[in-house]
Amino acid sequence: MVLGIPETSLASALQRGIVEDPNRAGASPSAAPGAEEGETLALRLAFFDTVELPAAVAAKMKERVEETFQQIGVAIEWFVPPSVSDGTEPDAGYYLKVMLFAAEPSRWGHPADAMGIVIGTQFPHDAVWMFDPVIRRALAGAKRQRRPLSPEELGRAYGRVLAHEVVHAFANERGHADSGLMAPTQNRNVLLSRTVEVDEESAAAFVTGLRRCLAMSALTR
Repeated sequence: MVLGIPETSLASALQRGIVEDPNRAGASPSAAPGAEEGETLALRLAFFDTVELPAAVAAKMKERVEETFQQIGVAIEWFVPPSVSDGTEPDAGYYLKVMLFAAEPSRWGHPADAMGIVIGTQFPHDAVWMFDPVIRRALAGAKRQRRPLSPEELGRAYGRVLAHEVVHAFANERGHADSGLMAPTQNRNVLLSRTVEVDEESAAAFVTGLRRCLAMSALTR
């Protein structure tokens, strides 16, 4: 699944399951459409940053990802794998790698406007990829001279791309939604938006896939 940059603005169809910026006045949490009442699910993500995002941007990105998945009943845990392994460590269990690269996706044979991708159909996926140059071009938009973006704004954008690809990793049969987080394309305004819309079908498919992944991981440990 590939997340790209649109040539025009996104469709305006409103979706349910809105994740709102908690810093905005009057914001309130929405219902969790994917998880059952009282259910606690956790997903471990290991973020590998080869472009060295500023620490403040990376922190805001992680906050936005956590808030997005919290709304569908899933807690995000950031996992740091050991840098050196001698093969004697206990099984770390399943975690999904998120790789942020400075490379262009076209070098890998993918569309030049792909901000993020999930490769293959195996389950569970090992990793998802994000392409920093494409994200930055989307944020620049048609105008090349804009005010510098704050860490909060950049964190929203990177968090949105990351969350999009993570959902695909567990619900890739679902495909894309008409708009919101799982729309096939994202523009500057959407990436910087204070709200993130998650459609119920994508949320439910993600939670189903995560349950399946965790069950498979438990059986193999």
